[in-house]
Parts: sequence; structure tokens; C-alpha cells
Amino acid sequence: MITLQSMMNRFGDLPTLPVVATQVSELINDPNSSTGQIADLLKKDQALTAKVLKLANSSYYSIPGGVSDVNKALTYLGFNTLSQLVLSVSVVGLFKDRGDSSFSFSEFWKHALGVAVAAEALSKRVPKLKPQEAFTCGLLHDVGKLVLYTLEPVIFAQAINLSQERQCSMLDTELSLQVPTHVELGEAVVKQWKFPSVIGLAIHHHHDSWVAVNKLPDHQRSMVQVVWFANQMALHRHTGHSGDYSGGQYNTLMYNQLGIPEKDIEALEAEIVDNLDKAGAFLHA
Repeated sequence: MITLQSMMNRFGDLPTLPVVATQVSELINDPNSSTGQIADLLKKDQALTAKVLKLANSSYYSIPGGVSDVNKALTYLGFNTLSQLVLSVSVVGLFKDRGDSSFSFSEFWKHALGVAVAAEALSKRVPKLKPQEAFTCGLLHDVGKLVLYTLEPVIFAQAINLSQERQCSMLDTELSLQVPTHVELGEAVVKQWKFPSVIGLAIHHHHDSWVAVNKLPDHQRSMVQVVWFANQMALHRHTGHSGDYSGGQYNTLMYNQLGIPEKDIEALEAEIVDNLDKAGAFLHA
């Protein structure tokens, strides 16, 4: 039987995260870190820096006149946004598409981007959440599927096919197959990468019911609920496809539980659609 531990023991077979991304992750977790440190780190990886600057100059951030170096990008975007950009770009470029007809990498990342954009927009209306962090949590919420895809392609294909046949989520299928789930694998791999703990929590709980996450502390619960909600929105709107055939469900009551008044919902959903169009640059960086 394949266990979570046996899968984790094979994490060394996964592509290696860029050293600079790992070090940036450590800076995020260090309250004494500075903007100068992240600028110095990025100078060590010109390829990664080029991708980050390409995104910084995209319509998603709309920096007046654009930026040509990391220091200027930091001036406009700030430490948190640029740090999250480094983590996001590093992971998006990490896994490789094998050309499997049952699973589209481009559709997977479209879904992930849809969740990221929705999570960021939602988080701006929830006290004490960091929108940049919500974006990263949303973008990486399904990264465990890519771990399964890479390490156990036969099981992954079986899970995808059963999910389609049963019109359910991959989590339901993984549980029925009694294999490590993508939420467990995703949480484990970002923990190994030393990403902020809230990212692992959002990954682990993004399928949990609204009631189930009430056991978490307030700030963690809010982030998990935002990512859960954003995922349901992306599924409901058919934004990309990650192998989840459950359809997605959400309602006005859930907006209210996040503290988002009903009068703001129409404008919020329009903002998400508009930002998703601008965020296409992430898929080309």
C-alpha cells in the first residue's frame, strides 16, 4: 500500500525548487528581514529575476512606466508582494507536462490562477488578511495533484478518470482509492520547501466544509475560508480544469460570513473577472 510517508520519502525525486526561492521563503518567515535582502538574493538568479520582472510589468500590477530592476519593483510592489511573486513563479515553472491526454497543464494552471485571483480579491475585504499571501495560497492550493502526477502517474490517471466518471472531486476519489490525497501531499511539500505555514494550512483544508474549519484560530480560519470559497467560485465558473468534476457551490450567506456585505458582491465578482483577464501573464512567465 502506498502511504503518505512512503510518498514523502520520494520527494527527492521531484524537481528541485530554486535555491533563491527557498531563501526568499525563509526571509518571509523572518520578522527581521529587509527589502535589501530580497534584492540581493534575486541578483543571484537572473533567470528567476527576469520572470519576476516580467510579471511586475504586466497589466496585473500596472506599474507606471514599468520597472527594469528589482529595487524599483520593490519600491512599487513592496516586500510582501515581490516575495510572493518569487514563490509563485518558482513553483509554476517547477513541474513538467508529460503530455497526458487526460490532464492539461495549461487548464490546471488556469484553474489555479482563477483561485488565486479570487482569493486575493476576497481577502482585500476580510480584516487582517494579506492579499499577496492569499494569492499564493490560491495559486498553490492544488500543488499536491502535481506531486501525485509526477510520482505516481498511474494512480493519478486512475483518480482523474474516476472523478470524471463519478462527477466528484479528486479528493473524494483519492479517499476511495485509499491513496495519499493531494491535500496531504501539497501540505507536506510546501512544508519541505519551508513556505509560510498558512500556505500549508490553506492547501490542507481547502476542501473542508465551512463548519469544519471553525476549529482553526481566527486569522488562519479566514484564509482557509477565502481559499475554499475562491476554489468553489473557480469550479462553478469553469475557470480552467484541475481534475475536479464536483461543479463548485457557494452562496450569499458565505459572503456574509466573511463579512462581505451583499451590496458589494456584484462589484467584487466583476473585479475578479477583470483581474483574471489581466493575470494571464502568469501563465506565460
